Order: sequence, then C-alpha cells, then structure tokens
Amino acid sequence: MCVGYQMALDGWPRAGGLLILQICLGLRPGELLAIRREDVVPGRPGLHNGNAVVALGRRFGTKAGRPQFVIVHAGEDSAAMALVSAFAATTPPGAPLSSLDYSQYSRCMVYATRKWGVASIGYSPHSPRAGWATQLRLSGVPFSGIQERGRWQTASALRIYLDAVAASTTLLHKTHSLIEFAQWIEADFVGRFPWWRQAPSA
Repeated sequence: MCVGYQMALDGWPRAGGLLILQICLGLRPGELLAIRREDVVPGRPGLHNGNAVVALGRRFGTKAGRPQFVIVHAGEDSAAMALVSAFAATTPPGAPLSSLDYSQYSRCMVYATRKWGVASIGYSPHSPRAGWATQLRLSGVPFSGIQERGRWQTASALRIYLDAVAASTTLLHKTHSLIEFAQWIEADFVGRFPWWRQAPSA
C-alpha cells in the first residue's frame, strides 16, 4: 500500500493505483499490465450484487491458457472498489489502464522502495501477489481457498510463493512506520490516495 502511494506521489499515480489493485486482488504482473478498459466492470447496485469484476486475459489468455476473472466484493475492499471505478471512469475504450510495460512498472517500484528505505528486500512486480497469498494464509484462509482465489494450477506453485515471502516477515516486524502508514491510507483510501486526473499514462 505504501509503495503504491509513493509511486503516485512520485508522478506515477496510475501505476501506484495498479500496484494497490494488485495487492488487493493478488494478480500476476502480466495479467495486471494487460488489463484494458473493457476488462473492468465497476460495482453497481443491482448488477453482480454490487460487486466489481476484472476480466483477465481476454485477448491473449492467462497463465492457465484461458481467460479468467476476479471479483471485487462490495463492502469488503473499499480501496479495490474505488480503484476499479476510477480506472473505468478515466480510461478510454480499448486503452490499457496504464501505458507502462513490465520493466517500467518494476523501476517505479524500485524508486518508491528506496524512498521508504526498504529497497534491500528486492520488491518486484511479483511481490504483491506473494504478499497477498501470505497475508491470506496468516489470516487463517485455508490453503485450498487461496489456491482457488489466486488461480494457481498446482499446490506446489502456491507453496513457492508462500515460501519465497516468508523471510520478509522479519522485515515487517521492524518497519512499524510502513504498517502504520498503510493503515492510515486504508482508513480513508478515497480521500487520501493521490488520484490521477489524466487519460492512461504512468
């Protein structure tokens, strides 16, 4: 959350929004950067029970070899709901949610982690997905539930993600300022995130 917020402050608000959306939904970086305007359906009363929907791989498929989707549940994740609505409202038809490619997205993250003094952890575009899965597991979500929600084809593939991020839990205990700042953002995400006002770019 803090890294995405910093990316927005550094002049990449859409990329920062994408990072936070990735953190909220556990998306693969390739899926995230391929999302286009038509893949995003904001939550509306009376439509999908008010839930938002993000389609993945409609043009080129996903790692599973077919299009997939994730649901943003109304009332459960206000940050993700706000981001889906903002991307839908500011992205022209047919355009990607951001013009950044993988290396540019990664570079924005590196700059932001340096500002927070945590660049040594090696935060990468895959880190939000690993963190998402680990947080669910630490919260008591069953392994099989995480595998289904995260769309991992095998249990062994998910275990790699959980094991790869386990070492960073030590860091989390040392960076209370990061945790506190993330909680501050989440308490009023709509009011505190540095929103963009332009068409797709960074």
